[in-house]
Amino acid sequence: MGWVRVNVSDDVSSLESLKPWWIDPSWPFWYLLAMVVWRLATPVVRRSWLWLPGAVALSLVVGRWDLPWLDLNRVIGFLPFYVLGVHLPGWLTVLLKRRVSVPFALVAMAGLWWFSAHTDTWFPTEWLYYRTPYGHLDASTEQGMAIRALLLGLGLVGALSVLALLPRRKHAITAMGAWTMVVYLLHGFVMQGVIALDLVDLLPDHAWTQVLAVVAFAVALAFFLGWPPVARRLSWIVDPVDAVRSLRRRRG
Repeated sequence: MGWVRVNVSDDVSSLESLKPWWIDPSWPFWYLLAMVVWRLATPVVRRSWLWLPGAVALSLVVGRWDLPWLDLNRVIGFLPFYVLGVHLPGWLTVLLKRRVSVPFALVAMAGLWWFSAHTDTWFPTEWLYYRTPYGHLDASTEQGMAIRALLLGLGLVGALSVLALLPRRKHAITAMGAWTMVVYLLHGFVMQGVIALDLVDLLPDHAWTQVLAVVAFAVALAFFLGWPPVARRLSWIVDPVDAVRSLRRRRG
């Protein structure tokens, strides 16, 4: 990661300037750090469902401060979703798998799509990243907590809707779903390489043609990184512990 940051990214010129980057990770790597913190907290939050409202309270309160070290603003801000996953009740999982939940999920996703189109009308998109203190977004503590509580609720609706819309049967690309972490964390290297090599200049001039080309490239890249033969090897970078466990299981 350090080599790419120095040799590919435009805003870093020496290894010395990497120091704050390792403390405050950029690109998608903040999520890798978050997973480490959340997994370490799992034995604690698993003990009681009361950690769920506690995580919500922490998420609301942490927005008052600027905590860039270890990206704690986002790590704590998104904590409620992880704790919910730990305590997700079985009856809710069963309900989401029933076809009766599909129409409600479609309506919810349509509503979220409409909401996202008007986000900047009501408040800046920066709110969605959970990384900026309320004061830096020109909001009081009360206003900030109210907006974040709204976003947490909408995020919950969106997450449950996606779960309800998951295919019930296995398909040709189902196995790729197990490697989404590889795709998410490693696509940034490819994008930085594309930018460094000025490959963006090769895009056609027409706007819609550019959109189609970028979408096609993104889909192809996701399929390549999520292709099991490739993803298994890359998983040693993303999650070496789980990679070792998987290797042991395959060897029996």
